[in-house]
Amino acid sequence: MCSQKVGNLKVMPSPDTDKLICNCFNETISDDKSIITAMLGLKNYSEETYYHSLRVAMYAVYMANTLSVDRLLLTDLVKGALVHDIGKLKVSYDLLNYKGIYNLKQKNEIKLHPLYGIEYLKDHNFDITPNIRDIVLQHHEYCDGTGYPYGLGMKDLNEFSQIVTICDVFEAYTSRRIYHPHRSLKEGFDYLLYLSCNKKVNDKFAKAFIDNMI
Repeated sequence: MCSQKVGNLKVMPSPDTDKLICNCFNETISDDKSIITAMLGLKNYSEETYYHSLRVAMYAVYMANTLSVDRLLLTDLVKGALVHDIGKLKVSYDLLNYKGIYNLKQKNEIKLHPLYGIEYLKDHNFDITPNIRDIVLQHHEYCDGTGYPYGLGMKDLNEFSQIVTICDVFEAYTSRRIYHPHRSLKEGFDYLLYLSCNKKVNDKFAKAFIDNMI
């Protein structure tokens, strides 16, 4: 896999997967007021983070379909992906919507958002399953131990959090941000291959993400 790059491609989601996404979102959101409250709060605070979270959750369902995740556990994955960045509600508005390049102090503050996320969910009586907790806490951890907030290695990482990490990285990398322009899907897939080769992300999950999206 390390010698590969993604060639010319067209993303071709299957109708079955599209239906699965709709069903998962409907089942997850429609009967859970805490999810609705959290997502509306995120939308009002930072539309960029809100739409990012929706896309990450969508990608996570694509991956779950490829990896044959148990339907009973799929709800945890979707909910966790939707609220993975909910801690940014506790980051100052000015910092979160800052239109420049973060300095070191600002970066360190942003890096607290996984911890803030757990605080938010507890404060709002969110049903925090172990999978959801780990997704929120670990979505910026890397398999080689260089991530944050705890610098955990692969053996200590929940597989669901590893899935969301890949979706999060891909979405952020291919979206237009103040610090980089929009990048193509091919560039995003090549970046995942690079991270996989350097043991940053789970190789099996990175391959599943790419294979299911092409």
